[in-house]
Amino acid sequence: DDVIFFAKLMKDYERVIVYHVQQYQYEEALELLSNHAYQALQSSDRSERRAKFQKFAELYYKFSPMFVKHIPGKTVDAWKAAERHLNPKKLIPALIQCNQPGDKNQATPEEQVGVVYTIYYTLIM
Repeated sequence: DDVIFFAKLMKDYERVIVYHVQQYQYEEALELLSNHAYQALQSSDRSERRAKFQKFAELYYKFSPMFVKHIPGKTVDAWKAAERHLNPKKLIPALIQCNQPGDKNQATPEEQVGVVYTIYYTLIM
């Protein structure tokens, strides 16, 4: 799709993630976010690294509730890969999504524990 190609060229990652989500391609959306967030963290200058990562952090907060609902294990892995650059308090809405009654995509107990552990570990450590 030309629009997505152009969005990638313009580094409009939110538009690309939304496109993947609309196509039910949650893994592709999370992978795109994770890869670009990882690249942002590779800067040697700490303040530059923080500034570059901030836009990806906001995308994590925005899309994590949906990612947790559909691919909880991979979402937790992505959070761990982001190290301590995410604000765990802003991930709490994603935690709430983990266990919505009657949801056919409900996370398994093991995945729920992974999400809780990741948020708790990040808050405490």
